[in-house]
Amino acid sequence: MLLLVPTAREARALFDDGKAPRSEDPESLEVGGRPLRVALCGFGPAAAGALSALALARERPRHCLLLGLLGTYDAGHLPVGALMAASEVTFPDLGVLRGGVWLGPRAMGFEQAPPAAGRAAVVEELEAAPPPYLEGLVRGRLLTVARASGSPLEATARREASPGALGEDMEGFAVALAASRLDIACSIVRAASNVAGESDRARWELQGALGALRAWLLAARL
Repeated sequence: MLLLVPTAREARALFDDGKAPRSEDPESLEVGGRPLRVALCGFGPAAAGALSALALARERPRHCLLLGLLGTYDAGHLPVGALMAASEVTFPDLGVLRGGVWLGPRAMGFEQAPPAAGRAAVVEELEAAPPPYLEGLVRGRLLTVARASGSPLEATARREASPGALGEDMEGFAVALAASRLDIACSIVRAASNVAGESDRARWELQGALGALRAWLLAARL
């Protein structure tokens, strides 16, 4: 298995001795003394798509696991500090605003990725594989966005446009798409560090969320 983490800051909170990968080149780090293969996939959908594809092509694992943070849309079901495993992931920022109505790829008649070598075309959604350890995880729909929700109103609009969405991240769809083109199973586990749309970063719980994610990694014994 290859673990993918967006940023070195997140990785330093997850791996022993505060270590982090240096780039998208996979290297060995430890969690609780157990060696794991890890690479950085970069921050945001553009970097994550390109760098995760490079890392996965170099490593060729059977399974990859994207780890990191998210903003929760439902603090009752997925409170800050809780962990989510994506069941499916979408990229709702892609499309056009026409007459006050947002049209996504399906409404526009476009495919995000064409069919190839027995793979179906990707239009708006990708399934995510269950992670190997499910204890303590809430399963649900994840939205990947290029720009985090800037207000509670925007977060509510995004959630209403994607019924069942529990949270938003900035890399999940891109990593899942790269993995699917290489026939690699992709799981996504994210920790809720804030309520989506909360603009006051002083209210975000970055370290607490990353601590919960490290605790899950220790228990998972991957």
